[in-house]
Amino acid sequence: MKNFISRKITREYNEIILNGAEVGWNWEFKIEANNAEKANDYLVKAMTWKSQEEIDELDQKEFDILLIEINKIKAKKK
Repeated sequence: MKNFISRKITREYNEIILNGAEVGWNWEFKIEANNAEKANDYLVKAMTWKSQEEIDELDQKEFDILLIEINKIKAKKK
């Protein structure tokens, strides 16, 4: 697994998750739920070099563990 999140990975992740996002008149922010799934898949692929097929075959618990570890790396960046 990579030990840092590059600017490119951040940009691509944000593009996926914010696709079709809306901001209401009261500044309520809405994203499509499916975008979060796609963005998380992208993040795991980009950070682990796994293919989409490999991601799809992961046990959900294993995927969640990878995502937690990646989010820890993401949090260190700030």
